[in-house]
Amino acid sequence: MIQSLSRIGPAIEEFKKMTSGFEETAVWFQALLNHPSPKEVEGLSKRLALSRTEQKIVSQSARFVPSLFQEIAKPGLLVSRLYRFLSPLRPEVQCFLWATAPAASRKKMGHYFKRVRQLEPWVRGGDLKAMGIPPGFRYSFILLEVLDGQLDGKFKNRLEAMAWVKKTFVI
Repeated sequence: MIQSLSRIGPAIEEFKKMTSGFEETAVWFQALLNHPSPKEVEGLSKRLALSRTEQKIVSQSARFVPSLFQEIAKPGLLVSRLYRFLSPLRPEVQCFLWATAPAASRKKMGHYFKRVRQLEPWVRGGDLKAMGIPPGFRYSFILLEVLDGQLDGKFKNRLEAMAWVKKTFVI
């Protein structure tokens, strides 16, 4: 625990360089809670009159942090899989997770954050529409598949990604 606390400050400073709009005191607050259970979070939220945002941070931390350590530690973890684990989490939870993760997981996450924070998706909804693909739920699936390919290195550039979409989804 003490070692994790010493990593929170530097993690916050690095996170500030990569993202804006996160509450650094919420990162420290998670450390003070020491991984409460979801049931404890509910009582804690009421006793401390936490805002909705604070409740969400504490809830996500309690639900996901312990299990994510195990998932992130798995060898051969694809960047797209890491993206699916981390992207739904609030930045404060991501930062706390990064600071308190075991060394090997911290290294993976550091590479991930640097890569994903600067990521511009190569294919967007407008591109799909221009290809004649009718708007709808299918867009979400296609865009996620293309993003996975981009993150995992399946495509080298936008042109390859667009060609794959045309080949796979345009009739």
